[in-house]
Amino acid sequence: ARAWGELERVGMRSRIEALPNGLLSPVSGDAFSEGERQLLSLCRTLLAGGGRDTLQVLLADEPTSNVDLELDVKVHRMLLELDATVLMICHRLQHVGHFDRVVTMEHGKVVEDAPPRTLLVDQNKTSRLAAMVARAGLVASELVSAAEGGAAAGPGSGASATCVAAAAAAASSPTRQQATAGSAPSSPPASPPDGQSS
Repeated sequence: ARAWGELERVGMRSRIEALPNGLLSPVSGDAFSEGERQLLSLCRTLLAGGGRDTLQVLLADEPTSNVDLELDVKVHRMLLELDATVLMICHRLQHVGHFDRVVTMEHGKVVEDAPPRTLLVDQNKTSRLAAMVARAGLVASELVSAAEGGAAAGPGSGASATCVAAAAAAASSPTRQQATAGSAPSSPPASPPDGQSS
């Protein structure tokens, strides 16, 4: 029953029910798309051990990179509702406002670490995150408003969520439909977090 519940949450239940062997179907060959495999891996993670009830930390490396935007919204909502610490590496940035913190990295180094609102509503125009969001065709103020207005769920009670916005060396053409962040523009490096040297 738990497996079907997790499959429902990520939009894969009807797909698995339609297979002759259902839950016993092998995840190999051409039976599933890359996006479907990604969603099945996420389900396995949420079922491992004691399942979502015992999950304390979830590290997700672009868990929705191969799914359509409608499913992307559903999966992000589900992950951010977990009563666990969620650390997610993101190149699609449309949900960044819903995280507690955003760590922006460039060339393997942290260049920013702050709440998303602080980085998105940057009066000095030095935020790498704000620049990546703009280049992706997204509007920073809309991301902040959506998060504050509850358009998607925030972290579950007692949980925290951190987005690692890793600046990619080469990005596909960014559009509003698929926000893919490219490398951060050249600008002075942001101050390192308190207590760290640059």
